[in-house]
Amino acid sequence: MTHALRTALLGTLLLSPTLGVLGASTVEGRQSVPGSEWSGGGLTILSDNHLDNNPKNGSAALLVHQRASYTAAVASCKILSEGLWSPDTMNFTDGLNSSLSYQAHIGPISASQLFWVDSGYPAANCRAIDIHGNMVPSDCALELPTLCTQSAPISTQANNTATGYLVNHLVGSQVYTGYRDAFAWKFRAIRYAAQPTRFEHSTLFEPNETTAIPALASKADCLQRVGEVQRGSGEDCLFLNVWTTYLPPLNGSQAIRPQLKPVMFYIYGGGFTSGTSNNGNADGTNLASRGDVVVVTPNYRVSSLGWMAFDDGVHNGNYGLGDLVNALNWVQKYIKDFGGDPTKVTIFGESAGAMLVRALLASPKAQGLFYAAISMSGPTGLSGNEHGSTSYYNSIKSEFEGTSKFILDKIGCRNVPDQLACMREVNATELINISAVASSLVQDGTWLVSNTLALNNTSGYTKDVVFMTGMNRDELGIDVEPVKEGANITEIFARQLPGGVGDLSRFLNSADFAPSNPTSPAQILNATIRASTNGLYTCLEQATAYTAAWHDAFKAVYSFQFNRTYSPPGYTKPHCDAPKTASRPNGDPDAEYYKCHAGEKMIVFGNVLRAGLPDRDGLDVPFLQVSVDYWSAFARTRDPNPSKAYLKARGYWRTLEQTEKVGPWVTAKEGGWRLLQWNGRQQGVTEKAQLAFNG
Repeated sequence: MTHALRTALLGTLLLSPTLGVLGASTVEGRQSVPGSEWSGGGLTILSDNHLDNNPKNGSAALLVHQRASYTAAVASCKILSEGLWSPDTMNFTDGLNSSLSYQAHIGPISASQLFWVDSGYPAANCRAIDIHGNMVPSDCALELPTLCTQSAPISTQANNTATGYLVNHLVGSQVYTGYRDAFAWKFRAIRYAAQPTRFEHSTLFEPNETTAIPALASKADCLQRVGEVQRGSGEDCLFLNVWTTYLPPLNGSQAIRPQLKPVMFYIYGGGFTSGTSNNGNADGTNLASRGDVVVVTPNYRVSSLGWMAFDDGVHNGNYGLGDLVNALNWVQKYIKDFGGDPTKVTIFGESAGAMLVRALLASPKAQGLFYAAISMSGPTGLSGNEHGSTSYYNSIKSEFEGTSKFILDKIGCRNVPDQLACMREVNATELINISAVASSLVQDGTWLVSNTLALNNTSGYTKDVVFMTGMNRDELGIDVEPVKEGANITEIFARQLPGGVGDLSRFLNSADFAPSNPTSPAQILNATIRASTNGLYTCLEQATAYTAAWHDAFKAVYSFQFNRTYSPPGYTKPHCDAPKTASRPNGDPDAEYYKCHAGEKMIVFGNVLRAGLPDRDGLDVPFLQVSVDYWSAFARTRDPNPSKAYLKARGYWRTLEQTEKVGPWVTAKEGGWRLLQWNGRQQGVTEKAQLAFNG
């Protein structure tokens, strides 16, 4: 269809009483949105997403919620660059059956609801279909919701930008142009805060454009330095991404209105010095689609631009934390326009993102902005380790004396009358590239009022929040280099665990090592990874869950350990990958390998095959399905156990079979932590000997 014809069609639709708000939309006091994209909302992407990146032909459809005549239904599909879904060329039982069953399950669609589909005959003999696939000859003047084809392609990490299939959508009083792929609507780089003054907290951004704002591609990461590579183009970086399957209709429309979806707000890691909301491993497409949630990923400031504290009593650091609170405030105000429920927000993060989840739990500024939280692989222990200080929030004085002074010295701003003004004059790239860096949360009295997250139910901030926390079995394997023949375990321990073990020989003989005197490379590697992981993660991870549960610090606590992981390419070590064998050339997850840091991220987002990686043994995809279903169930109900009714309505039979086999995931108070693997189980405290040695 030509642009001119599509635009003319929009003009016709604006006058159509049966379509109401469909077609081009007008924002009060402003001109109509230009272009030929769909406007007015009332759209759901129906897809049967099994995370295998290979949906069956005809398994997807676009549900137009507005009730309309058959002629108007045809026109609606044309605006979407689609036709009516055809029962003659597509198989209803390839997945559309489950999608419509689920729409009836969540309401308000009834079991008897009819939807327009392609007639296959002259227009005088119009056809509709019900949720069971029964074809019903219908009067063409009836006003019914519509099923259009859904021909948008599958996107991948390598191909994840708009190539058509656009939509204009009203958010608050501003229109954004997003797009769809096979599984979700995507809105990239929505500004939630204007560029803040350096070393000031950001404020919520209120757009006021007369035309649609493009939200079609990622924008700058927050300025950072990763190794020898500088990333990000400046300090104007406070954008967020949204993935959703449902765009609600405008107020006043007579369209069907399903329930709003739970929201999953993901916080990236990167040691407080790097990271991005645009990481393809944490793309929200599959999680939003399979889990029926709205996924939000915000940027926040990192490195010295995000955390540097001064001793002037005003500019106290924690700017990155303030950015996240600001993004959560944006969610409270606007996420309903993307189909998200602001009363059901789950924050979750990995690594430094998990530390920031705990900081948000401890922050009075974040109270009431979310109802559930998930901490994934958040370092907690060993104060001698470089990450350990972020488990406890430094005083401003300590942070200034220990870090900020060195930064001021390096930049040349220490011995000047106005240090803040001097630092604001420094080129941002120069600031990022010096060796000294601020990367710690501080107890500033406003954003954080205590030196740690209290687990004894004294703060009151968390009593209505459900908390899920866990890790991978061998987290620190990512930081341990392969051990060479003739290596000295004392030297390796001293390098990996500065001050963290004490008397090495006594530790090895009392902490359940076998053998107690490791000498071969494999033995030394195992001892080093076990000791460092237990010191930085396992001991305090289990203690955190136990203490929080027994002090009722949260409404409920769930705990987990991944014993099946998939390390992201480019962020792995040879021992972190499942070993390749003749029968399993892509790796054998049943064999022993180290389950290292970040190995769970692509799993909970369902993105292994989307990243172009293989299913190693035929169980990676089923395990992705179960994991996504656990995580999204937690977001939906604050319980990681998906209900049988939900799984049946969605046709998630493999997850139903697995969860019935392994039994329910119980709270930490009821039964320890969940071992997450294929055929997982509940288990109690592990590594007791090392925990006892470490106190």
